[in-house]
Amino acid sequence: MKEIVRATMKIKLDLAELAVNREDHIKRRCGGIEAGCPACVARQTLWHVQRATATAMNAVVRLCWRVDADTLDHYRLTHDRIPKGAEWSPDRQRMRNQIRSVLPGAATGEASLLADRLINEKGNLYTYPLVRALAPDLNSSIAATLARTAEKKWHQDRFDALVRQIKSPPHYRESTPIPLPAVSLELKQNAEGRYLVEFSLRSGTSGRGREFSWPITAHDARLRQLLEDCMADRVRMGAAMIQQDRLRPGRWYLKFAYTRLVPETERTQHAVGINRGISCFLMAVGADGDRWRYDANDIVAYLKQIQRRRQEYQRDSKASSRWGHGKTRTLKPMLVLTGKAERWRQTKCQVIARQFARWVHDHGYTCVYMEDFSAIRDSLPERMQAGKRAWDLVQEWPYYQLGQRMQSCLEELGIQTVTVPAQQISQICPLCGTTDKSHIDLKHRKFRCSNPECLHVDHLDAVAARNVLTRGLASGEAGPDGEPKDSGKVGKRKKPAQRAARKPVRNQPTAE
Repeated sequence: MKEIVRATMKIKLDLAELAVNREDHIKRRCGGIEAGCPACVARQTLWHVQRATATAMNAVVRLCWRVDADTLDHYRLTHDRIPKGAEWSPDRQRMRNQIRSVLPGAATGEASLLADRLINEKGNLYTYPLVRALAPDLNSSIAATLARTAEKKWHQDRFDALVRQIKSPPHYRESTPIPLPAVSLELKQNAEGRYLVEFSLRSGTSGRGREFSWPITAHDARLRQLLEDCMADRVRMGAAMIQQDRLRPGRWYLKFAYTRLVPETERTQHAVGINRGISCFLMAVGADGDRWRYDANDIVAYLKQIQRRRQEYQRDSKASSRWGHGKTRTLKPMLVLTGKAERWRQTKCQVIARQFARWVHDHGYTCVYMEDFSAIRDSLPERMQAGKRAWDLVQEWPYYQLGQRMQSCLEELGIQTVTVPAQQISQICPLCGTTDKSHIDLKHRKFRCSNPECLHVDHLDAVAARNVLTRGLASGEAGPDGEPKDSGKVGKRKKPAQRAARKPVRNQPTAE
């Protein structure tokens, strides 16, 4: 059995489900908070907790920033260098004085008491009391999660913010998601068979039961199956968060992680090879000859449509005689297109990956071999056989994202993924093994073998997928104990600095 953790399940929290009368709440005839409408009270509570979350996390970051900046300055003056590792730990007395100077109530002694609580027994900064002091209404488990998350984020960025000075300190907006630890979340089912998610946001509510008991409407079979698995303890729910829709402020969603045990399939020769191309976005060829194909016509058409709309708005703004706020108002429709193509592309990759994983599972394949496309975007346009147009699509195509989505969907079904080298996969004949660039016919997307004894003709992407499958099976046979040499992870694009470090230095001047 293999344990898989995913954090992609998103459930809509419908406020109208909590109202006494759904129609009255939608038409705003419920009376609001003054009349005690549960839906209005829940919306007000979510807004209040969200603002308290941002306030507490920003306070933690500011306090850590001041303490570490003071430690850095003192260490530079004393040792004339930057602290390393454990040397970032500040002096206990100096940290106490620093905290007292920035906290209110120093004259009455309240700052001294709070400063003592902000320093643990080891002499390190402990920000949980600060979160409790600034947001006393929050649940204790949520407050601990906020302090831990803000400290972790600051420790990741403090070197770039203080030493390199290439990044600003972290800042959390009012739309920051509300974290919910696993202990604060519970899934139940009422007598009517409807699922309820129960959680508490404010302190003092968990002792007499959960603060909210929110009905969940499962609109698709995947969500219904997941909720049934959670109730049957086949899936363990983990940490969650409540976030507000950025484009629709009145909508709230619950996003949670879950852990599932999946039986790992034993790797056999009954496998499938895939090729991610340009005109044919995904081509899969199985060991028994079955094929699965997805063309990129709808993707190209949608991206062109978005580009045309953006160009129309820009053309209208240039032809307009407005200035100042008038020009801004003319370009305001372009804000709707911001990130729209990227969001649609992410959804499309998930849909393709889900359909492909279902096809692989239905045909009984035990392993998927995919080409290694790391550093595919580093090639020059003149080196590509299809020219500048193909190079532009390579820069825009989400190859890595599609590979990650496919690997995640296949792992849910217990199917393993292995990457193989992608060099010359479109030039090798799968029957006779002849390698030649003249085999490729890009105009008709055909593969024509030039060997007079073979003369094999097939779709270009299908030949590439068959070659990927052949290489994957050959690498598996050559590995120890029948296991492939590859680690099974989808290759990630290397950074320019890493690529430059691997290149040999030529024409280096020598010392005379």
